Amino acid sequence: MARKKAGETASKPYRGPKKKKSHFAGKRKPRESYDDIVKENELFEKYYKAQNILAEEEWENFMTSIRTGLPSTFRITGIRGHAEELMKYLKKHYVEKLNDVKEEFGEELDCVGKPLPWYPDELAWQINLTRRFIRRSGMVSDFHKFLIHESEMGNLSRQEAVSMIPPLLIDVEPHHKILDVCAAPGSKTAQLIEMLHEKEASTLPKGFVIANDIDPKRCYMLVHQSRRIHSPCCLITNHDAAAFPDINIKQKDSDQTSPMLFDRILCDVPCSGDGTMRKNPQIWRKWNPESGINLHKTQLRILVRAVEMLAVGGMVVYSTCSMNPVEDEAVVSQLLLRAQGSVELVDVSDRLPLLKRSSGLLDWKIQTKDGRPVPSFAECSSSDRTHGFLESMWPPSTAEREKQHLSRCWRLYPHQQDTGGFFIAVLQKKSSLPWKPGYRPHPKLLPWEITKKEKQNTKRAGNHSTGTEDKAVKNETETSKGEETALNENCCGEAKTSELGNCEGTSNVDMDSGDEEETEEQIPQPISENECSSVAGPLTKRRRVDQKSDNRENPFVFVENTDSHWTTIRKFYEISDDFPENVLLIRSASERKRTIYFVSTGLASMLRNVDQQKFNVINAGLRLFTRCENSDQDWSFRINGEALETILPFLSNKRVINVPQEDLVRILVDTSPKVSQMTTETKSALGNIGPGCIIFSYDPKTRKATDTVSVKIAVCGWRSRTVILRSLIAKGDRMHYLRIAGFAPDSPEIQALVSEPKVSLEEPSFQVETDSPSNDQEDVAPPEDVAAPESDDKIENPPEEEILNDKIEPSTSSNDVEVV
Repeated sequence: MARKKAGETASKPYRGPKKKKSHFAGKRKPRESYDDIVKENELFEKYYKAQNILAEEEWENFMTSIRTGLPSTFRITGIRGHAEELMKYLKKHYVEKLNDVKEEFGEELDCVGKPLPWYPDELAWQINLTRRFIRRSGMVSDFHKFLIHESEMGNLSRQEAVSMIPPLLIDVEPHHKILDVCAAPGSKTAQLIEMLHEKEASTLPKGFVIANDIDPKRCYMLVHQSRRIHSPCCLITNHDAAAFPDINIKQKDSDQTSPMLFDRILCDVPCSGDGTMRKNPQIWRKWNPESGINLHKTQLRILVRAVEMLAVGGMVVYSTCSMNPVEDEAVVSQLLLRAQGSVELVDVSDRLPLLKRSSGLLDWKIQTKDGRPVPSFAECSSSDRTHGFLESMWPPSTAEREKQHLSRCWRLYPHQQDTGGFFIAVLQKKSSLPWKPGYRPHPKLLPWEITKKEKQNTKRAGNHSTGTEDKAVKNETETSKGEETALNENCCGEAKTSELGNCEGTSNVDMDSGDEEETEEQIPQPISENECSSVAGPLTKRRRVDQKSDNRENPFVFVENTDSHWTTIRKFYEISDDFPENVLLIRSASERKRTIYFVSTGLASMLRNVDQQKFNVINAGLRLFTRCENSDQDWSFRINGEALETILPFLSNKRVINVPQEDLVRILVDTSPKVSQMTTETKSALGNIGPGCIIFSYDPKTRKATDTVSVKIAVCGWRSRTVILRSLIAKGDRMHYLRIAGFAPDSPEIQALVSEPKVSLEEPSFQVETDSPSNDQEDVAPPEDVAAPESDDKIENPPEEEILNDKIEPSTSSNDVEVV
């Protein structure tokens, strides 16, 4: 008989020791309503009154404004050539009618849309929607859905007003190499991409944008943002902004390399976020004067690294959504002091004249957590210094103030123009820096700290040198722990979202479509060496394991011009010889390539020189071709909708059918349009074209007098062997094009799409083609061997933070996940 274990009974056998209950089990408190938060903080008022940020007569208006909710703002995307038509539609069908809604309720309802007066060409708008009025008014509800659909497809960009300003101040040109060091969630990145294309709309710019973020999850949010813009000029990377790696490029006619320098850098750093109190009321309860103290050095390290990577003559814009001078002027001042004239503040006082703002502070006060003033660093106690107080936080001397021109910085306060609080400084690199760029024996040290400690080690040669360095690193590590703690507590991490505010995130309006699901980004395997040339070399088993453990993606590899898949695709679509060479990439280990990516020539040149083992690339360019399952024919690759506008100029008329407006509308309304209902010209063209991907193109140059579409539209479709059609257009794009065609929100065509059930994320099933098709070929499902091209509705759904939902409490900075 088996021996009983302790605790075993006849009715219940022993199952091992009981698991302890979680410390937090059953203790989670119900979510607190924003309305219940008391918007008072004595330390906040005392601190900012001591800074003299405003005149006494403005203080009451400032406090009243910061206690009210933040209006919603959005920007109309200009890159696709539809901005003017979309703005006309917005004014005609919504803005004018929202005035009637205001009169209908007979109460104060400030939901009337109005353009931001300072933003160029009326492409940015402000509106204040609340869930209460969305539910009570069908008109407001329709407008709400319009904003959601257009935002999801990249035609609108939900973005806080102050967040739109930095890209407008750095004069982006098509040839510029641009870096956004703390890019997530990506609204400013999208702006930069648009500006890159603005002056050369008909051709691809030579420049590019690298969007970087330290959080891998938020990098995929950047992928979604960049794909909405339909540009092959964007690269997404995953690195710590303060330790962004050098991109070494080979010099012409030499084997030597040198770091690539950027023409423009956007530096929107993590911050305490007290400028976001209007949409993140929880800051009221937690704010204290030390909220920005532990972030100061992190912000300075990021800005220092940015100017190191900047070309002489280039510009960097430094911004925060904080009003705290320790995070703002103090950071800029310390950089200018150490740069010794090699970096200067740019006078941008003549820019955006209709934008109300204040000048930067010349003097400020430092206080402890309990509000005790600390006049100077010399009077700072040892206890305060262990809490992160640094000499660089205090204002510069009178002589230095005159040299630095800190008044050229911009401060935006909530009451000035009904926005959030924000700080902006534009800097230009005039000459080489006085320190060696990129040199860091210890990652947490600044360049001048390194120089100081090296001198100490030289003087104290021998046994004491090691001890000195160890002590220096130890002290630096302690300070860094304080920084990291502050980041975790104040501005970082998924679990801390409720404590944060975000200049690019959501506001008090419910903008959630309610039918989105988050999908995981697929991580393809590397390709075999015999098919393509790899820019990173072969992946060993160990390296794959290392990549998986540190969130690294497999590297992109180039598709050579002699690749069998590419030669087949080129022949099938009759792609012209003008198509740029060596710009196609894949991430596939098998010979059956699934997705082929397209990047601009500028990005391709950079990727060929960079070491992707050290440079973690999350995404590059656009998905150009996608393989259709169950098909090995020459037409097995279809064109992705996101890259259609890019590839279209290089295609012959072999797979392009020019359609009149009536046929275009049929294709947009019905996912399986009937050929019998098409015009004679379209039916004839379909009869002369073989199976595979088709491009339906509408050209306004051939429009009739009765046509309402005045812009060029091209969409993808699919033709089977039996002339069965399927339109491969995302639902949001279908609605957008119908709006461009002039269909009103209450039209049957629009309403049918609004009520259309959610597209399944599963691959649609197709019947096998029979030898004797039925008489009504259009009612037969596409055959299996043409098999299931994915609709563009199946693109990755935006992450939860991107769905414009007031249930998601925003983060403190537009880059709230920047962790050091």
